[in-house]
Amino acid sequence: MPDRKKIEALEIVGSKGASYLTRGLHESLIQGLGKSDTVDLVEWTQKNRLINGHEVNLPLSQIGIYEDLSPDVVILKGTQVFVSEFLVNLSLWAIDSKYADRGNVLYMMPTQLLMDDFSQSRMDKAIEESPYLSRRFKTAMSRNQANRSRLKRLGGSSLHMRGSDSLKQAISVDADIVIDDEVDWFSEETVEWTRERLGSSKQPLFRAVSKPTYPGQGIDLLYNESDKRQWHIKCLHCNRWQPIDWDKSIVFHYDNAVQAVTDVKVLCSNEKCRLPIDRLGSGEWVAAHPGRRVHGYHLSRLLSPLANLISMAEDSLRVSDIPILQRFYNSGLGLAYAPKGGRIDSSELKYDPDITLHTADQGFGGVDVGLKLHAAVIERNGDRWEVRQLEEFDTFEELDHWFSRNNIKTCIIDARGDPRATTEWAEKYIGRVYRWNHVENTNDVRYTEDTNEVKLNRTSLLDMMYTACREERIVFPTDIRNIPSFLSHLRALVRELVKDPRLNKLIPRYVGTAPDHYAFALSYAVLAAGENTASPPPTPIDKEAVVFAGQQSSSSWTGIGKNRGWRHVG
Repeated sequence: MPDRKKIEALEIVGSKGASYLTRGLHESLIQGLGKSDTVDLVEWTQKNRLINGHEVNLPLSQIGIYEDLSPDVVILKGTQVFVSEFLVNLSLWAIDSKYADRGNVLYMMPTQLLMDDFSQSRMDKAIEESPYLSRRFKTAMSRNQANRSRLKRLGGSSLHMRGSDSLKQAISVDADIVIDDEVDWFSEETVEWTRERLGSSKQPLFRAVSKPTYPGQGIDLLYNESDKRQWHIKCLHCNRWQPIDWDKSIVFHYDNAVQAVTDVKVLCSNEKCRLPIDRLGSGEWVAAHPGRRVHGYHLSRLLSPLANLISMAEDSLRVSDIPILQRFYNSGLGLAYAPKGGRIDSSELKYDPDITLHTADQGFGGVDVGLKLHAAVIERNGDRWEVRQLEEFDTFEELDHWFSRNNIKTCIIDARGDPRATTEWAEKYIGRVYRWNHVENTNDVRYTEDTNEVKLNRTSLLDMMYTACREERIVFPTDIRNIPSFLSHLRALVRELVKDPRLNKLIPRYVGTAPDHYAFALSYAVLAAGENTASPPPTPIDKEAVVFAGQQSSSSWTGIGKNRGWRHVG
């Protein structure tokens, strides 16, 4: 029945106010009649969702995820494990049931284009397939409430769908649930910024989900900081509880005659049992670190009924095909993976306890330009280069003091971070400071005097530095470990093979997985020193003396190894 107090209020506010209150009362009655009285997400999903005309049959391993309403949950996942459906259900359930009294959801994906496609292909489809949701949204549309690809409103609740490349559009969103989907393609700042949108909620829920890429970044980092839950299944033969692990549980035969995998089996990991186990059977989530605030779930494709185990087994054997092996770990097992040798390890670095960080007598410098200026200095000592300094600065004035203090003979600075400021700084030290720019498809080093530039392929630049480290031609003082970000920056870059569609072949590229400023600063210092195959900077000469075919010309220094020499451009 309508509220008697609301009816009596009509007599007080007059005809205009009465009309307003009547309309509001009418809408509240409609919402009350249409709104689901189901609060439980599992029950709501099974009652109100259809997929391709069929009722939803949740995988047993996901029921616990649906029921988990703790504030922070992260999901490390493979592909084809139905997590996208979970996120769709969570979003629609929240605005339908008015979760936390408001039911406001902020759903983020890496780009707005991806988010728009997802909204139309998954969210809209979920609404259209459900008679209940179709009716609810049709009623909302009749009251002029939005139902667009980026904003859906239902009974006063809102689902905002944004790309991380359009954060400004979500500044005013006050959310009760934040979903960060595919966080490995988000910046660290974006994840923290979206968390802040939950500040006014009574019962905030944060959900971060992604297929992993490399160790120590994105979802892998978030999962490792969580309580790290794995789905354990009981073997009906020996009663041992165990996770389904590729190395311990999967056995297959490779037939050389047909060059294909055959007879894939899932066996109990107990060496005394080794009998078949149902990978899709009932089980329970077991936390490696009970008590941690963040709940973390790992969902491998091995827990999905859609898993093609033969195809996964064949991918696992392609050890020389890095992209396929990367896909096997990331998409199949839902695990972060870095190719062997693709990332430098601390054990590959040469540390000398007899040297310490100090100013150089005749240093070679490198500067990476970002929000701060990260600088590295190396100096020759016999047949090796010793790292003298790793520092960060806020201004170019501070960099001037660093330059003088270490008596820098030659310095390479990143030209891309702040082109104007680096140009002005290089012009203060003509012949001693060069601005580095990446150039595609060439391993030659080219110095251009007119513009104080040095051009070299980014991969070659980093290869030179990492090779020198592995061959112990660069030596680090032991106390460099006291610089917290030193090793993490050096290990942030992973060398992998990617297919270049223009050349139709695999080419090596370094992929950044975390802040890498000191890695680039050290690479620039190595380039400045002319170490290994890199051409040393040219000795400054009078430009008037450079003559080619009877004409004055600008000059550049180019080449590798024995092929180095002057190249004159008329």
